[in-house]
Amino acid sequence: MSIFPKFPNAITWEITNKCNLKCLHCYVRHNPEKGSDLNTDTIMRIIEQLDKGGTFSITLTGGEPTLRQDFEHIVKELRKRNFHLSLITNGTVTDKRKIEFIAHNFDFIKVSLDAPVPEIHDFIRGKKGAFNTTLNFIKELNKYNSNYTVAYTINKINKDYIEEFISFASSIKIKRISFGFVTPYNYSDEEVKELVLSPKEVNYIRKKLWILRKKYKHIIKIRINFCDIFDKISNIHQLEKILYKKIKKGIKYPCGAGITTCAISAEGYILPCIVLNTKDFRWGNVLNNSIESIWNGPKAREWRILFKKIPYECTKCKYLGLCKTVCRASVLAFSKKIDDLHPYCPKSFLNWVLKFEYNGILNAIYKLNENIRWRK
Repeated sequence: MSIFPKFPNAITWEITNKCNLKCLHCYVRHNPEKGSDLNTDTIMRIIEQLDKGGTFSITLTGGEPTLRQDFEHIVKELRKRNFHLSLITNGTVTDKRKIEFIAHNFDFIKVSLDAPVPEIHDFIRGKKGAFNTTLNFIKELNKYNSNYTVAYTINKINKDYIEEFISFASSIKIKRISFGFVTPYNYSDEEVKELVLSPKEVNYIRKKLWILRKKYKHIIKIRINFCDIFDKISNIHQLEKILYKKIKKGIKYPCGAGITTCAISAEGYILPCIVLNTKDFRWGNVLNNSIESIWNGPKAREWRILFKKIPYECTKCKYLGLCKTVCRASVLAFSKKIDDLHPYCPKSFLNWVLKFEYNGILNAIYKLNENIRWRK
């Protein structure tokens, strides 16, 4: 039985390349291969295909998706068809009526905020006043009890303000923060590369976030990649249950990119992942072919063969079921080969967590992995 659905279960949809900010690290802004946005009629035809194909979850992103003049029309059409809707936004919407519309029509919202003070956030985002605008957006969302998280992209500029930001966020009633690291995608320029953290810095910050996560656990939820699993663990038996769920059936792929999910670019290209909008990873365009034919076409099949390749080091790693080799798309930002080891491999960090927090679990993982291996 094939593990691939005949149609993608979830879509990340970049509905526009346009943006009102100039973020230093933005992969869209630095992509020389970006083109024109699809028109409204084409968007409506895509929605029809997604509905008939059985897609159940759609995330709208950009650029800044709220800048499209037909943004509300698109959202209403998606909502009418009962998709689970998410929005990724820079939070620069100032119209209170539009913010209320967003709050009522999206199941989940991710808002970018990169510092506890205006000077740093505005510098990173390339526009003076961006911090205060986004802050007002968040305060409006709070009025409607919206389900949102704040995304903080860690880089060389803001890496020393993490705890200050957590404290600030809790003071304005933000309930969740998701931390990620800036990534130098291959088409990025030197401006982006100067923001990138070293593996040593990343390891230190992960440890710091782990401690802060525990310190603020009754005030705010802090998400760290690879570590949410530990929220559910209080003993060895629970760990065994979780790991068996993740890897006993066979982890054939690092994530769902191009396997159960895909992305649609602003130009209409079908991609395995939204950050891979280059000619090498464009499977086809909705202007020329149906989503179903592209999803089941030769380029998609080639990706699924390529995507099975993982670093040799990962095949023997005791943490494979937790990190799943880290994001393979971001590996291509650091290397030309998708099966290279990620420079931000979390192995040493997870060793630290287990050594200081969960005595005995390390041996249990070794034991489990004697019988459970990556299925080729």
